[in-house]
Amino acid sequence: MFTYIMAHIENRLFYVGVTNNIKQIVFDHKNATFETHTGHYNIKQLGLVRKARWTYRCDKA
Repeated sequence: MFTYIMAHIENRLFYVGVTNNIKQIVFDHKNATFETHTGHYNIKQLGLVRKARWTYRCDKA
C-alpha cells in the first residue's frame, strides 16, 4: 500500500490518497477529465509517495 499526495501548485490544492498500484493512480490523475474531481481542479502533479510499513484490514462481519 502507498500513501500519495497529488497537487496543483499554482492554486495550492492537494489530494491525498491510498492505493496499492501507484503507477496506475498517477496515470489516472494525469489523464483525468474535467468531470472528475481531480480533473476539474487540475490536480496532476505527484508530490509525495510513501510505502506503508503496515496495513490494517477491516472486514465486515
